[in-house]
Amino acid sequence: MNALVQTCTDCGQPVAPERRNYRYLESGLSTVILKGIEIANCPNCGNQDITIPRIGKVHRAIAEALASSPYRLTGEQVRFLRKYLGCHTEDFASYLHADAATISKWESGEETPGPEADRLIRLLAVALDKGLRPAISAIAGHLPHISDAPGTGKELHLNVDTLHGAFYTFSVAA
Repeated sequence: MNALVQTCTDCGQPVAPERRNYRYLESGLSTVILKGIEIANCPNCGNQDITIPRIGKVHRAIAEALASSPYRLTGEQVRFLRKYLGCHTEDFASYLHADAATISKWESGEETPGPEADRLIRLLAVALDKGLRPAISAIAGHLPHISDAPGTGKELHLNVDTLHGAFYTFSVAA
């Protein structure tokens, strides 16, 4: 337990944060686990305060991990990359020479991007973000090794201190 005491943002009572893993649903990705996040649970009101350090760098690390993932991108991941780039659906579609309805179908999981679109999305993400541009040749070199298997059933675990991520397989309980 962290010796530093904080104040609950809801009720103002003192709380002691702990460093734990956190499923980062606020990112729009159901399969991202942030490791080493400070979480303060208030015993008085039940509020949970989450502290994510360097959130911009965390998002960049997630984007880089997704671009270099060995698996096909899921709809959630396509949406994350589009939003990370700050693109509206129509603008993103124009880069991919597609229409907004197609992008929406990919993002909702109704359809899956083909292998060519998947790879183009990855290159687009690293080319349009100046912080990711140094990784473009590594990502491009990785493209032939992407599995045609979908990335469903995989979790990205990202250490918030080192910004290093790794994918792990998880099983969905029946």
